[in-house]
Amino acid sequence: AGAEYDHYSWYLFAQSDVRAFFVEIRSLMDYLGWAIKKLSDGQVKDSFNQLRKKCNDYLSKDLIHVQLGALINNATWFDQLKSVRDELVHNGAVIFVYGMGDPSLPIAFDIKKNGRHQLTDPAFKYYDTFANGVCSFNSLAAIYLALTYQTLNEFARIVGGIHERDVTPESISVLHPGLGRVREWMQRELSGKNCLKDPRSES
Repeated sequence: AGAEYDHYSWYLFAQSDVRAFFVEIRSLMDYLGWAIKKLSDGQVKDSFNQLRKKCNDYLSKDLIHVQLGALINNATWFDQLKSVRDELVHNGAVIFVYGMGDPSLPIAFDIKKNGRHQLTDPAFKYYDTFANGVCSFNSLAAIYLALTYQTLNEFARIVGGIHERDVTPESISVLHPGLGRVREWMQRELSGKNCLKDPRSES
């Protein structure tokens, strides 16, 4: 009974981790939207999603700095993340977690609504094939964190230029000792070393 309880608890915690990740990154990008609104004298929306939708209109009316407009338009990765977050929060999508909670393995999961996979990018695949739709949370988190950091670093560089300050990637980086571990983890995950062989393909 204890083993069953432990596995069930791990399942619930893993579900919560996946859900929280989508919610938190979505919220983080709205903080970026708020900062962009401040830099645009309050003439644009502070929702990053709305900024994505209205960016070209804002650019045509000179309501937003051209480099900030490029930053927003280039953040195409945000759209799928927001879509999945909305399906989870508002539309009843369900997170399925697989495995026995082995800490040496990536967390295998799927997000479904009405039987349809919500994540379809092969970059997130858990196995070396993607036919079953099972994703690696480790790979997904590494990819989205890398894209988020890249976007925020670019924003800092743009703001430095607007205010005529010399801002380099080195000066932007926060020298917290834990960031080295995060960098190593992301590099390992993005290298594909944790992409496992689908056991069904060996039969």
